[in-house]
Amino acid sequence: TVSFTDKHLRERIGTITRLNTKTCSIICEGEQWRVSPALLRKIIDL
Repeated sequence: TVSFTDKHLRERIGTITRLNTKTCSIICEGEQWRVSPALLRKIIDL
């Protein structure tokens, strides 16, 4: 489980589904996002 900030400055929390060298595919509340791994933060507890 990871979090990131989208372009509207909202905090998104989701699960990584695919990990590539330049992007990660993440499922957040039914939406799919492609995010750079540098922007991700690991979530330990919700």
